[in-house]
Amino acid sequence: MQSLKVELSRQFEIRKKILKSVSSQSDYFQYRVPLIKYVYQLPYSNLFETFVSLLYKRMPKDLPIHKFCGKGDLSGVEDEIENGTDINIHGAQQRTCLHKAVGGGHADIVDLLLKNGAKTDSLDKGGKTALHWAALTGSIECIKILMDPGKSDINAKTKLGATACHLAAEDDKCEMLTWLIENGADADSLNNKGLTPYDKAKAKGHKNCMKILRPNSGSGCACAVQ
Repeated sequence: MQSLKVELSRQFEIRKKILKSVSSQSDYFQYRVPLIKYVYQLPYSNLFETFVSLLYKRMPKDLPIHKFCGKGDLSGVEDEIENGTDINIHGAQQRTCLHKAVGGGHADIVDLLLKNGAKTDSLDKGGKTALHWAALTGSIECIKILMDPGKSDINAKTKLGATACHLAAEDDKCEMLTWLIENGADADSLNNKGLTPYDKAKAKGHKNCMKILRPNSGSGCACAVQ
């Protein structure tokens, strides 16, 4: 009897892992009830195969255009656009071509994508827009293109409630943080845990960012935005 309980408990835990593995997919909630019923009715021998198929088959993958954007291959992106490829299609981690280009700091491709209808408010798996990625990478050139003429929300929040200011402060992007504040970003915005960009900078010991956010704290910063 004890061995049976152990085996049933093991099967239950595996079924839970299968459901958890697909719960982050964008269409999960639409199929939640039938998916739960399906998983819990599976024979034990089929569980591992189902786990692998659900984990990988349902995850979007990068297309050539995503890879070109990430690598900075301008001609490759131009060819894909000319061939009618949807530049707003989501790839791995739900990132679009714009996410990829900004993440790589490729301002020329960012400009090309926006001129061809790229959406600046598309969210990746973590709820980040292209502007959030610009803050993370510290690309002033990219963020200037994204914000001109007001194409992006400078105070947009991720799933965790982080703004571009939070991300720049946490990652010690002094120049980016200065640019954001000078261009209207809310330096006192609260994330889902009630933390400000200053709190994030302080937690990481980033004194330059702390000084930008609270002039009377920490040491000075000689950052200047060109």
